[in-house]
Amino acid sequence: MTQTRQQVITPRASRTSRSTRSYRLSSQRGSIDHGTAAAMFGIVAVVLVGMFSFFYLQQVVRTASQGADINQLESQLSSLKEQQKTLELDGAHLRSLQTIQDQTGSMNLVPADSVSYLAPTDGRVAVLIK
Repeated sequence: MTQTRQQVITPRASRTSRSTRSYRLSSQRGSIDHGTAAAMFGIVAVVLVGMFSFFYLQQVVRTASQGADINQLESQLSSLKEQQKTLELDGAHLRSLQTIQDQTGSMNLVPADSVSYLAPTDGRVAVLIK
């Protein structure tokens, strides 16, 4: 006596509905849905705003430090201008006739009694005598 087995075969549905198919496509692993895209956009926006803020602050700090350097150089320039004025006044005082006359004694110079000038010649400076 042999036993017979019966196989039960159930036919597949010939077509699936479109809403079920689109749901299966959008819920597949690795797919990007609306929520994922919005989250990615938000993250990218936050990163970009952070980068622009960093570069802006860096530029502000650089400008402020250059402003401090400019102020220091301007004060140095005004100090040097004052020093230049002082040196010009000292030079004018040293070139004055009174100062020169006062210093002739300390240099062992004597005043000249008479001054004689040479007469102009025909353009020759030296004369060769044979």
